[in-house]
This record gives sequence, structure tokens and C-alpha cells, in this order.
Amino acid sequence: YTTLYDFAPAGYLTLDRNSRICELNFSAAKMIGKERSRLIDNNFNLFITSETLMDYNNFLQKIFADKSKETCEVRFIINNNPTIFAHIEGIISEDEQNCFLTVIDITEQREAQNYSRFFSNAVLELVQFKTPKDVFVYTVNKLYDLFNGSIIIAGVEYDNPNNRWKMHEVKGINSFLDNGLKKIGIDLRNMEGEINTPFLPALEKGKLAELEFDLKTLTNGKISGKLNSVVRKLTPIKKLLVIPIKTEGIIYGTITLVITKNSAEIERQLNETFITQISVFVEKLLLESELRENEKKLMAAEKIAHIGNYEIDLKTNNAIWSEETFRIFGVEYQRGKELTVSKYGGLIHPDDNLNFYNNYQQCISENRTLNLVYRIIRTDKEIRFVHIIGELEINERGIPVKMFGTLQDITEQKTAELKLLKTEKRAAELAIVNKELEQFSYLASHDLQEPLRTVTNYIKVFEEDYYEILDDTARKYLLAVKMAIERMRRRIKSLLDFSRLGRNSSFVSVDCKKIIDEVISDLDNIIKASGAIIEVGEMPKLDLYEVEIREMFQNLISNAIKFQKKGNRPKIQIRAEEIDNTWKFSISDIGIGIPPIYFERIFDVFQRLHADEEYEGTGIGLANCKKIAQLHQGEIWVESTPGQGASFYFTIQN
Repeated sequence: YTTLYDFAPAGYLTLDRNSRICELNFSAAKMIGKERSRLIDNNFNLFITSETLMDYNNFLQKIFADKSKETCEVRFIINNNPTIFAHIEGIISEDEQNCFLTVIDITEQREAQNYSRFFSNAVLELVQFKTPKDVFVYTVNKLYDLFNGSIIIAGVEYDNPNNRWKMHEVKGINSFLDNGLKKIGIDLRNMEGEINTPFLPALEKGKLAELEFDLKTLTNGKISGKLNSVVRKLTPIKKLLVIPIKTEGIIYGTITLVITKNSAEIERQLNETFITQISVFVEKLLLESELRENEKKLMAAEKIAHIGNYEIDLKTNNAIWSEETFRIFGVEYQRGKELTVSKYGGLIHPDDNLNFYNNYQQCISENRTLNLVYRIIRTDKEIRFVHIIGELEINERGIPVKMFGTLQDITEQKTAELKLLKTEKRAAELAIVNKELEQFSYLASHDLQEPLRTVTNYIKVFEEDYYEILDDTARKYLLAVKMAIERMRRRIKSLLDFSRLGRNSSFVSVDCKKIIDEVISDLDNIIKASGAIIEVGEMPKLDLYEVEIREMFQNLISNAIKFQKKGNRPKIQIRAEEIDNTWKFSISDIGIGIPPIYFERIFDVFQRLHADEEYEGTGIGLANCKKIAQLHQGEIWVESTPGQGASFYFTIQN
């Protein structure tokens, strides 16, 4: 009995009312960290830490006062340092002068609880992290604190696509070694290299890699030979434990624990369960970081596409909106804010309200998808078109409980559709005119050659007659007739050019810069006469209709020189930029400008902005440009403010 008592797993003590130790077994003495003979007659309070002493005193008083069985937890002090945690059960003796205590070591359980609490608290701090680097720095610092600073620990992130690793944080390195390494050009906190470590195969299997400390390996050969041997002797490092941060076959990085003589006790704590906890912890941090990044991308995508998402509880009629949904309705965003369906109804256009609710209720009753376009009135009173799609969540009894889906602002698309309808109507009205133009174009290409020759001959005759007459009035009238015939000739020639665009041509590789330079050379006389300054930016080489694109540039540059304010020196800029496989060209000037009402009309045949003779022209040049742009699967338009110049733009598919 005595042997069982002395060496039982639990500690046993007998105390008097003043907490004086009357008797104890060897197990109790071992927990307290003293020889049994030196503990007899000492006050038990002397071996309990201050933070648990009050609980112990209350526990002892209750035993003697209530004469009942009581329990408490204390922590013992050994050599002035807190050590093990103990669970104590106590009961009063029959003579009520002493109490008997049973003491059980619960240190491992408490440490496990501390670890669990540690990781639980860490998870709550995840919201502050935005990048993997933040994650690794945080992990290293947390674990360093967990081990009370008695360890060297480093965090390394793996950039797997580029086969690179990068050190993000090192803690616990002494200043002597840290400064010494910096002097030879090694900054531990900014080290990086290729992922070719000798322990990689072990890490890929998800195992803890244990290796000897070797600066030659850790510094990719920067420290070797004698210097490596000296450093190993100066540092009390025993070995390295490398923990893979890994999930689904991907190693995100490693946490390396440098075991020193001062941290030997930590080896006992580094069991497989603990390593798993660290891996799961860091993996969760990385996944949370990735999730937040994906949420940001989703929000950005929603914003770009004007698509929001929502969720409606069909029982309470409460709706949760994404940020973009709030933005579509012009409502200030509040995360997690709920709007009832009735409040939502106040944002629907009155003319569409009944149709919306009929569709909504019908979808729920028939268990089908909601798909509807309707109008809303934003809080700023702006009317917008939206397209809603809703899917139902059905419970096990087949009853719809939730609707979730997307809401897209399609105002621009709807406006374009309405404009297209107007355009189609206008196109129908102009169908006859277009047919006549086609017929005219055909006739022009076949039947206007002879009139062109006739008009040209008339001009020659009038020139001869003009010089043979010494009467001024006759010459004046003759000159007016000649100019009228010349204008007719130019118009006939322009019509012929218009009818021939795209015929007997094929795409060839064209250097646009060379074409523009040649056009500028052809226009040298009028450029010098006007004093025009022409700036040409970088230009592409494209497959184009060469003759047609040359005419495009010639018409636009000529117009930019021609339509200038009196007394102004023309300044023209020619630019090109690629946008989504489409080249956008611009020719800008600082001339008289164009009123908005003419923006579309000027591209029609025979439409001249200035009918007087101050600015000569046939009224066909811009119509040619429009047709040339269409030949290249592009379009042409103008932007202008009267009195401040104009910018003509045209696009060409790459």
C-alpha cells in the first residue's frame, strides 16, 4: 500500500487548516519540484503562482467551511519559474482538522487548450491580411511569441509558376550573426532563389523535413568553406525543422524552426498534430487571402459589367444586395443591409411595377427562372433599364425558400436598341433613295465617262476663248461659266471615284506612315500657302486597300487645312492607337469647327457644311471616307466644338 501510495501517477497531500503540508507522496513532490523531506511543514501556498493563488485559497476555505468535495486548478513554481498546471480535488478529514488533496498533472491538456485558443484567436485576425507576404510575416511573429522568443523561425513563400522562393520574415536571429551576414552582402529577410532545396521531395509528401544546419545550403553557396564552419561553431544551432505549408499537392511555402540549445524543450512540443495545426492555420490564411482577392475581382467585374447580385428570403421577403446592386439603384452601399421586397417596389418604374410582380409571383408558384427586363427609378430620379435573372432554392419538401441571381444595368444596350430601331425605320424610308443612288452610281461608272470628256473639252475651249477676248465684262462672264463647268467636272469625277471604291482592289500590306508622308508631299503647295503645321504620331503597318486609304487621309488632311479661321496658322495632329484589335485613327485641327447638328449629315453625298464659295468642295469627300471606313469593317465620326476645331476619327479592324 505504501509503495502504491508513494509512486502513484497522481500526487497526494495532507494539509492542515493553515495550508501547511503534513504529508505527501513522491509524485506530488515531483510535480512541485522539491524533495519530499524539504516540503514537509512548508506552506503549500509558497509553491503556487500568484495568478492561481486566489483560486486555491477560496478552494481551501470552502472545503473547511462547507465540508464538501471541491476542485480547482493551480500552477506550480519551480526555481521561481511557472511550470506545470495541476488539477486538484480536495475533501475534509473525519476530524475536520485536515484536508486530503489529489493532484493531477494537466499541463499537456492546458497546453493543447492554449494552442487551440492561440489558433482560434489568430483566425479572428485574418481580416487584416491582404497578401501572402502579410500571412507569412504574421505567422512567423505569432509562432515566435508562442514559443516565448526561444527559437529562430523563418517564413518562406513559394512562387511555383516561376520556380522561385522568397524569404518574408526571420525572427530570433541574434544581432551579431545578423550584422555579420549583412556585412558580406546577405540580408536574411530579403533572400530568394530557385526552388531546388534538397528537402523538397519530403515536403511534397507533406512531411516535416529535418536537416542539419548548413549556411552553405541556406545561402545558395554564398557562405561556404571555413566561414561556414566558423558560423556553425559560433551559433548554438542543433538542427532545422522545415514545415511544408501544403494543400492539394501545392506547396505554398515553408515555416522553418531553427532548434538551438536554448530551445531543445520545443522538440517535445513539435508532434505531428502540432505541425498539422500550423499547416492548416497558414493554409487557411492563404485561402482567406485568395478568397478576398477573388471577392475584389468579382466586385471589379460586377462594376465593369454593371452586374450586381442579390439574395431574397422568400419567407421574410428580406433581400441582401451586393455593392454593385446598390450602385445600380443609386443607393448608398451598406454591407449586409437588407431591403424588403416592398421597399424595392418603390424603386421600380410605375408603368413596369405590375408586370414585375406578376412575373415574380408566377416564377415562385411555377418553380421556374425569373428573366425580365424592366425600368427602375434611381434615387437621383434617373430612369434606367435593368435585366434581372433569378433562380430558386427549393427545400426537401419542394417548396421555394430563396431566390438568388443577378441584376444588370442594360440602359446603354437598351438605348442602342431603341436607336437601332429608329435607324432601321430611317433606313426603310431611305431604301428607295439608296436604290436610286446605287443606280446612279452604276450609271456614273458607265455613262459619265463621255460627259466628263465633254466638260473637260469645254474647259479647254473656254481657256482658249478667254485669252482671245480685250473686253473685261465678257471675260468676267466667261470666267464664271468656266468655274461652273470646272465644279461640274470635279463633281462628276468625285461621283466616279465614289462608285469605284473597293472595286478591282485587294488588301495589301500598307505602311500608314509612308502613305501619310506621300499625301503631305502631294499637298505641299496648299500646306506652304496656309503655313500649316502637321504632326504625325507613330503609325502601324496594316493590310488595307491602299488606294482607298490614301484617299481617306488626303480628304481628311485637306479638310483640316481648308476649314481654318481667317488669319490662323493651321495646326493638325494625326494619331493612331490600338484598342482591342482595332486601330483608331484621328485627324484633329484648330479650325472653325462643326455644329453638332451636322455630325452625321456631313458624311452623306452632296452634303456641304458651307454652301458658299469661301470653302470649295464637292460634298462627296466625306461620303467617300465613310464608304472607305466601311470597306475596312470600321466606322467614321466627328467630334467638334464650333470655333474650337474638329477631330475626325475612323477605325480599321486589325
